[in-house]
Amino acid sequence: MGKLRYSIPGVNEEIDACREMAYDAIVNLTYFVTEPLSSAASQAHISRSLTTAFELWSNAPGRRLSVALDWSVGDESGRGIVRYDGDNDAPASLRSVQRQMRSKVVREISERLFERIPRSEKVETIAA
Repeated sequence: MGKLRYSIPGVNEEIDACREMAYDAIVNLTYFVTEPLSSAASQAHISRSLTTAFELWSNAPGRRLSVALDWSVGDESGRGIVRYDGDNDAPASLRSVQRQMRSKVVREISERLFERIPRSEKVETIAA
């Protein structure tokens, strides 16, 4: 994902406000542990508990950990999916996975909120 560059006055304040709203959002999370697409097994494990999903994910190399989210804050609501970027072949603690997933969920919500702000000015995306 590229970084956004803004030359519009007040945009940084809007981004900060969206981030603050994202932290206050009511979020329902459902975790998915899936096999790689190249795997013959296509079984998905679904859990409302990150602890359960983490145990399933960390005990089988190659599995992917994702979370589906339904969120609402104020009059806005939405859905999304984020995937944990870490490799389960390397040791990761539940706490570190939890922090990264929380950060990705907040980023997803704040980006969706920011996209809903009406504007006529052009925003330029630059490579990360």
